Amino acid sequence: MISIGRLSSGLAAVTFILLLAVQPVRAHITGTPHLVNAPAGEYLVTVWTAPDPVRVDDFHVIVGVTRPEDPSLVLGETVMVTAAPVDGRSPAVTAQATHEQSDNKFLYEAYLEVEEEGLYEVTVTVGTAAAGEQVGVTFTIAVAAARWQWQRWLFWGGLLLMAGWLAWHNLPQQLSPAAARRPKRQHQVANG
Repeated sequence: MISIGRLSSGLAAVTFILLLAVQPVRAHITGTPHLVNAPAGEYLVTVWTAPDPVRVDDFHVIVGVTRPEDPSLVLGETVMVTAAPVDGRSPAVTAQATHEQSDNKFLYEAYLEVEEEGLYEVTVTVGTAAAGEQVGVTFTIAVAAARWQWQRWLFWGGLLLMAGWLAWHNLPQQLSPAAARRPKRQHQVANG
């Protein structure tokens, strides 16, 4: 049977290990601005990236589209985002930015999955779906390495250590050296 002390210390250790694996939740409507009202054909485009810094495993591009004569946001356009490494080591990644992916439904957002850290040239194209026109704006951004790698290793390693510790401390007493030295009690059944 597991003692209360062993159970509580085991639960405390498991809780600590799980807390190390928790990543903070970041809500983002906008992020770091890269282009503000940049002309792109008949549009003005404002582009943000999130988080700061952008990472291999977390790369969001948020786009606002307006017209020069009307400052209200333009909805329903086709917005494509392409990130190509400046050094050409890995292939370019393209994603469509949509309102559905954005926290703010008046903006467009795309999630990109790039393979490596480094400098990327990001091109945002806005096209009128009916006319088939596409005009783009470009900026360069540094993409950092993925984060929390050490926490994943710590989590799984700690979980394995905890499982081993719990298994070791909860072995039946018959296997322990002290239990082996104790004489075994035999119960006799009385015949009545």
